[in-house]
Amino acid sequence: MSKDTLSRLSETSELVKQATNRIWALWQSEMIVAGRDRELRVFLAAYDVWKKAGSKQGERPKLGFFPIDNAFMMRVYYDITGTFPTLHKRVRSLLSDATFKRIKNLPSHSRPKLKLWQAVLLSAERPCVSDFPLPIPFDKENAKLEADGDKATLCVRVDRFMVEGKKSASSDVEFIRLKIHGDKFGQLMRESIEGQRPWAGSQLVYRPSNRKWEIMLVVECDGPAETAEAVASDVTARLEAPEVGCCWLLTIGDKKIPIGSGRRIEHFRRLLDASKSVRRANPFCAGGCVGHSRKRLLRGFMRQTGRWDGTTRCLNRQLVARVIAELARAECHRLEYVLPGQKCLLNTAGLQYGPTWPMYQVRENLERKCVENGIALRILESESDVNSDAEAVCAGTGCLTASECG
Repeated sequence: MSKDTLSRLSETSELVKQATNRIWALWQSEMIVAGRDRELRVFLAAYDVWKKAGSKQGERPKLGFFPIDNAFMMRVYYDITGTFPTLHKRVRSLLSDATFKRIKNLPSHSRPKLKLWQAVLLSAERPCVSDFPLPIPFDKENAKLEADGDKATLCVRVDRFMVEGKKSASSDVEFIRLKIHGDKFGQLMRESIEGQRPWAGSQLVYRPSNRKWEIMLVVECDGPAETAEAVASDVTARLEAPEVGCCWLLTIGDKKIPIGSGRRIEHFRRLLDASKSVRRANPFCAGGCVGHSRKRLLRGFMRQTGRWDGTTRCLNRQLVARVIAELARAECHRLEYVLPGQKCLLNTAGLQYGPTWPMYQVRENLERKCVENGIALRILESESDVNSDAEAVCAGTGCLTASECG
């Protein structure tokens, strides 16, 4: 890309950021002026009372408004058009739709049971605004792909300006050369150029780490079979915790998916043990230190109480969510969960520095999520534990091997 193209893309990315932040500011100001924050607090209080009294007693409270309506969307579109006239109309439309969707659907991190817009109205979280340039959206209405030998050219329009003597606005065409490789991505790009696979909303993304622009093309596929490898309905997936290699291994048919690294678990155990040792040795961090006032004691850099339990609980939830997502992607509805043995990598990685892994949380989360997603779950005993118990019995009876026990 030329320097002029790079400068225009940088200016457009900055305008996209300002437009997105303005949409959030307009939405928040309109909600507060209309008193929606007070209505939300009244609704949440009534819902808590109804829930404590019992779900069958009385009628469930309902929220009397929606976060976004059609009238607000039209006002925002006209405001963005007048405030940012140099943005291409398709770019304005795409970023407005994407911002509206984020406002309505993004979950809250501070209040897990609420949406982000509800947490913003309760002053529990800040709006999803950005301090850095955002990706430039585009689709087939303001861009097209052209073939040029073993390369392709992306012709995209992202700006808008008026020309003297003309009533309609014009825009510059940015020519971006793309190289077509011989892999699956290259095949998809060739089919998109030929018109066999139309492509939908895509983005021009700037990476500050390597100071380069990247193009994210979204290709429309015929069905889920082309985006994921579907397995037969009679295939049963298997989740186990091996002793070496990875923390968890998910097997779906012939596909093996390793999850987790033992080095990270060992590093976390060592870091937690070192933090506790430093706090015990430092008199200014010890809670019951004699001769020092509690008000003058220095607080630790990291919270230690419940840190192991909180981290393991979070990782176990992420594991179960990953397993359910992989099963849904492969259209597999049966899962075998092998109970981890005592010698699995989760327990042996840095065990001298910390406690064992709470495996019961994985089983409880799997049982709950499998019921919610209609997946048949079967729990199996660990082969290592069975073999160790058999060897112990054999040793007690005087047998040489487990196979000689009759």
